[in-house]
Amino acid sequence: MLEGDRGANDVLCERFASLRGAGREVDLCVDAEAAVGPLEHASAQPLVQELALQEERDDSFAEAGAHFLRAEPKENLPVGVVLTIPAAGSESSTSTVITNEEGWYKRDAGADCPRPRFAIMDPVLTMTLPTYQTACGAADIMAHVMERYFTRVKAVDLTDRMCEAVLRTIIRNVPIALTRPDDYDVRAEIMWAGTIAHNDLLSTGRIGDWATHMIEHEVSGIYDVAHGAGLVVLFPAWMTHVMRHDVDRFAQFASRVFDAEHDYASPECTAWEGVRRLRAFWKGIGLPSTLAATGVGADRLDEMACKATERGPLGNFVRLTAAGVRAILELAR
Repeated sequence: MLEGDRGANDVLCERFASLRGAGREVDLCVDAEAAVGPLEHASAQPLVQELALQEERDDSFAEAGAHFLRAEPKENLPVGVVLTIPAAGSESSTSTVITNEEGWYKRDAGADCPRPRFAIMDPVLTMTLPTYQTACGAADIMAHVMERYFTRVKAVDLTDRMCEAVLRTIIRNVPIALTRPDDYDVRAEIMWAGTIAHNDLLSTGRIGDWATHMIEHEVSGIYDVAHGAGLVVLFPAWMTHVMRHDVDRFAQFASRVFDAEHDYASPECTAWEGVRRLRAFWKGIGLPSTLAATGVGADRLDEMACKATERGPLGNFVRLTAAGVRAILELAR
C-alpha cells in the first residue's frame, strides 16, 4: 500500500475482510506485481520494471528518462493494477510515464508489453478521493478522448459517436460525484469511462493528435501541477490555435458533446461556443483556467517549448514546431 493514499487502502482492506467474513475465498496466486494507488505510480511502474530487466543486458536504456527512450520497450515484469483514481487509464493502457528530476524531463513510452495482466476496478475505492483529484481525473479522461477525437482521418463516424458518448458520460456524472461522492453508480460510470477512454478502443481507424499531452508533460515536469489541471488549461488554448484547420470538426464537437445549436451559416460560431462550454464545464468543477492560476510563470515558456519539440514537431492534427508550442503556452497564460 502507498503512503498518501490511506483512504482507498483502508477501504480495500475492508473489502477483502468483508469477503472473508462472508465465507468467500480470497486467496490469491501472485504471479505479478500490483500497483495500488495514484495514477502516476501505476503508470510508471511497468516502465521502471522494464528498465530493470533491460539494465543487465542492454545499455541502450542508460539514457532513459534523461531526454527520451532510445529503444522501444520489449518486455517488463507482469503488472496488475488496483485502481483507486480513474484518470490515467493505466489499468488497461499501453502507455507509461516517468520523470527524471535531472533536467526535469517528463517522458512517455508506449508499447504493448506494459499493459497490465489484470485490473481490480471497484468504484468503492474511489469514494474517498478529494474533490479536486476527482475533477483532475475527469479532465484527464476527457483529454484522452479528445486527443483521439480531433483527427484528420475521414469516415470515422462510429468512433466519433463512441468518443462523444464517453465525453457526455463524464460531463453528466462528474458534477454528481463532487456533490455525492459515495454514489456507487456515478463512480462506476466514471471509472468505466476512464478505462474506455485509454484502452485504444476509441483509436480504432483513427490517428490521434497528442500534442496537448506532450506540452502538458513539460508543464508538470517542471512545476507541481496535477496532470489533469495542466490539460484543462492547455486544451482550450490548443483548440484556439488549430481550429481553423478543420472548423467543421470543432463545430461537430460543440453540437454533439455540449448540445450547442449548430449555426450552419457560421460553423465558426458553433466551434467557438464549444470551446466556451468546455472551459465553463471545467471551471464549474473547480479546475483552473490559466497557467498563472496553477502557479506557472512566463519565465520558462521558451524552455518548455524547446524541450517539447526536441524530438521533432508535435501532433498529427496540426504539426507544431517550438514556435507553435510557444504560442499555445502564451494563449494559456
